Amino acid sequence: MKNTIIIFFGVLLFSTAIVNTSVMAQEIKYTNQTADMREGPAAYHDLLLRLYINNRVELDSTQGYWDRIWFEETRGWVPGYTLSDDKTNSDKLQSDSLQSRMDLMFSQMDGEGDTEEEQLTASPAQVSAAVKGFAEKWRESKDMDITVDLERFMIDAPSTTEFRNFIGVRERDMTRQQKRRLLYPEAIFVPYTDPAIDQIGYAVATAVAQDGLVSNYPVQRYLTLLSALIVENSHKPELNFDVFILDTNEVQGYSLPGNFVFISKGALKQMRSEAELVHFLAHEVAHLVFSHGMLEYEEREEKIRSESMFDELDRKLADEDRYTEEEQGIRDNLNEMADQLYDYINSDRLEEYEVKADHWGIIYTYLSGYNPNEAVKYLNRIQISETEARMEWNGLSLENRIKAINEQINEMNLNSGNVNTDLFNRLIDNL
Repeated sequence: MKNTIIIFFGVLLFSTAIVNTSVMAQEIKYTNQTADMREGPAAYHDLLLRLYINNRVELDSTQGYWDRIWFEETRGWVPGYTLSDDKTNSDKLQSDSLQSRMDLMFSQMDGEGDTEEEQLTASPAQVSAAVKGFAEKWRESKDMDITVDLERFMIDAPSTTEFRNFIGVRERDMTRQQKRRLLYPEAIFVPYTDPAIDQIGYAVATAVAQDGLVSNYPVQRYLTLLSALIVENSHKPELNFDVFILDTNEVQGYSLPGNFVFISKGALKQMRSEAELVHFLAHEVAHLVFSHGMLEYEEREEKIRSESMFDELDRKLADEDRYTEEEQGIRDNLNEMADQLYDYINSDRLEEYEVKADHWGIIYTYLSGYNPNEAVKYLNRIQISETEARMEWNGLSLENRIKAINEQINEMNLNSGNVNTDLFNRLIDNL
């Protein structure tokens, strides 16, 4: 009898577990913005689908920042904040619908893309076609000769095993609550990721590449792995980066929408440790997290969204000369945004951006397990060397930057962490 009761109780528990799992799997959610579904819970996993707003999904499970979902027959991971219990209202729907229609319009310039009126998702191939299609048209409008193929310098994202093996002792022993206190010491606004501007960033990145890129797989792999570590400790661990080495001895570094990061050979040669490199990259990550450099886009966003032509855009238009005057005006506006971004990366950045990127770059550096004091050493070295530094290393006084960073480190007690020199020196010496 006792055994019978135990068996019955065990069956009851097992049945309850099945019921609970079933309920969890059938919990309905809706995408509240564009969301990239990936194979695993990290930015470096392959893209499965791009989901647009108000897609109905089933929540399967949660792992930290990420939710595993089912969309029709596909299961993958999305950032948890991209899901809501209810559908989004019509105003937001119209706004996000613009993104899908922009993607569709760009892809049709190359004669690709779905021509159905209702487009709920985009495949990786469609996303890629949209990005490359706009880049080609923009470069043609600027009469740019492409001699350096950006695609040739892109490398595959690391596997989960490779990433975990790489970070090893680099991870800081810190609880999730401690990390959140550093990331969110007060209410701050972190802009939503907007895939609609990826086209612009990629187009400009292909132009930047024409200045020359270094082909060094071990170093680029190293930069990619470090960037993945920084991103995991940022406000947006869903961002997936491509890092390129500029073939110049000047100290240069900048980032572009679409998550393209450029760091020069000269900048790397000036460094003495992995911790210095991490802050350089973390500074760029902060620029991308907070969408710095896209003022022109933000100023024009409402104007673009208000254009009713997107609601009646003929899906069959594929040739540029078949666009109406109004439609061509929208395309010209997007081209102008790309022009201004291209000009922007060749001028001094706004001081407020640099202060903010330094602030969060220091925090991202510390959360990634590194000593932020190394950032000060690097900035001091640049200042003493009198090397002409472009982009974020220019414009704002290095003396003021160093002073602000020192004050932040002391006030927040961020005086510890890894430095790591052996692997860094071995790789950079061969650059």
